[in-house]
Amino acid sequence: MNPQTQRNAQLPKGSRLPNPEITLQEALRAAVEASQFLIGVSHDPSRALAIIEPYAEFEGLTGGSAEQVRCSRSIVCSVVADCHKALGDYRTSANWYRRASGYLKRGGFPSEYAELVVNHELADHYENALECMRVNRDWWRSQPLLVRLHGHLVSRWWLYPSGWKMRFRERSLISELESLIAERNVER
Repeated sequence: MNPQTQRNAQLPKGSRLPNPEITLQEALRAAVEASQFLIGVSHDPSRALAIIEPYAEFEGLTGGSAEQVRCSRSIVCSVVADCHKALGDYRTSANWYRRASGYLKRGGFPSEYAELVVNHELADHYENALECMRVNRDWWRSQPLLVRLHGHLVSRWWLYPSGWKMRFRERSLISELESLIAERNVER
């Protein structure tokens, strides 16, 4: 039995270590599979983490442009963050969101990240979360109207109460983070 097969045998069922060279599609497939255990009837964040974690530390993604690799790495890191958030490990979750923002500061995670750091008073993450929120907002506003409409329809955020809550909270998160940063700077 080769070393990779031995290590895979020690992992929880349904997870495996990535090959020495994996494609973007494999990493994204793992992210989608893990996400399925974060929502819905089969809610099991531990299982989701076991599925995605082997891909989290893996840097050698192949099969795409540099931008696609950055985007995929950001998605994988944000799914790991979502898993830790669902498990109640908020500090680790914020660290993974920060890592996701190192690859790409826009996407689905900035408002989750901002809400997490505001609710749990993770002051060392305020600036990064605020920057992610601003970059995400500016990028979204720069898209043509039809692209934004398509994005709203495809994401289906409006089908879920949590989606409505987050959507309406996004604006206030930016101002909350700004005031928290200003308060912290005054205290220094």
